[in-house]
Amino acid sequence: ETVAAAHPDLSRVVVVAREDDGVRRLVAYGTPRPGTAPDPVALRAWLAERLPGHLVPAAVVLQAALPVTANGKLDRDRLPAPDFGAAAGGREPVGEREIAVCAAMAQVLALPRIGADDDFFALGGDSIVTVRLAGLLRAGGWEAAPREVFRHRTAAGLAAGLRRRDASDGG
Repeated sequence: ETVAAAHPDLSRVVVVAREDDGVRRLVAYGTPRPGTAPDPVALRAWLAERLPGHLVPAAVVLQAALPVTANGKLDRDRLPAPDFGAAAGGREPVGEREIAVCAAMAQVLALPRIGADDDFFALGGDSIVTVRLAGLLRAGGWEAAPREVFRHRTAAGLAAGLRRRDASDGG
């Protein structure tokens, strides 16, 4: 919260851990300073430059005002769920590898589908979910490491270097 609150375009910020569809993610909620129109994607990128990966919010939601209770305290129950699905659904995956990676990404992010060129981290991926993704791909018979997800970010990028595991590799 302290880092997000330091952004010059934000007047108030709160970061909460949300669990939606069984996936727990950090979400930053903020109110823009008068006369500014910050871009949530740019704000998330700004935070990613200043925070360790596991502390970067999966989404930034901007509102004219944060909801408060009758006592003037933040009403966390009225904070809207971010719409991760709105950012998903670009180009259809092509080929066995892209299809496998898109399906695995959608599963770990609890989204109905993911396009081959969608950014895994912009859709809510983080370091913990990255480990789950790599494990799911390995369970499906693919060689996969979390560092590759960080390096490639999209299903198409990850799929380009993905190979089937050799049966002699123990899996």
